[in-house]
Amino acid sequence: MSIGIYSILNTKNNMRYVGSTTEFPTRCKTHFYLLRRNKHHSSRLQKAWNLDGEKVFQYYLLEEVSDLTLLLSREKYWMDYYKSCNPEFGYNISSIPGGFGMLGLILNRETGRMEEAPPKDSPEWEMYIQSAKDARAKYYEEHKQKIDDYLKEYTEEHWDTIREWQKEWRDEHRLELQEYDKEYYQEHREEIKFRTKERIRKIQAGEQQVQPRKQICKRGHDTFVTGRNKWGACVECEKTRKSLTQIKI
Repeated sequence: MSIGIYSILNTKNNMRYVGSTTEFPTRCKTHFYLLRRNKHHSSRLQKAWNLDGEKVFQYYLLEEVSDLTLLLSREKYWMDYYKSCNPEFGYNISSIPGGFGMLGLILNRETGRMEEAPPKDSPEWEMYIQSAKDARAKYYEEHKQKIDDYLKEYTEEHWDTIREWQKEWRDEHRLELQEYDKEYYQEHREEIKFRTKERIRKIQAGEQQVQPRKQICKRGHDTFVTGRNKWGACVECEKTRKSLTQIKI
């Protein structure tokens, strides 16, 4: 049983996830177990796993740590070294080593040293949680443009793969989704009816515009515009005075 800092490396792009553990390689096998079931807490690591496949990922021990009080500080060092919290270089979601209160220790942001964690039902613990949330919000605010640009570029590059994965997920969970939709509608029936009537009233009064959706029609044109009740006609077919075919989306 090894105690230390580990890394999960994507050999395709050299991006990585950094963590600390007292049970290596059991901890890494747990990561792989969750990734195979699409339930990993790091959404970035899960997306990369789904797109690139299991074969390109490897885990190994970066550093053995004999003193448990130094474990989280060493994890922080390696996270900073590889910039694993930056979406351009790694898959770590939180910049806090060890999550919240792992091994009963927390990082004092003022001194940079590990300290004993306060009881989880105490005001000090609530203050620590709030400070961690504030730190994450500050990081996002400072790097918002870079993060948004990266996500946009990533989505555009892998759009077909993402759509295929979404379709497979919906097909796999179709019955669960239908059951959830049914329960949600039963619970919020009156609210849904009110919103629908209000939207129709605004459209009829000219207070709200119907946003058209484009889709390829059966003749291959890409100027398909929807109308009421999700029905519509192809603009190109209408322009060339061909017979209109109503197509349901």
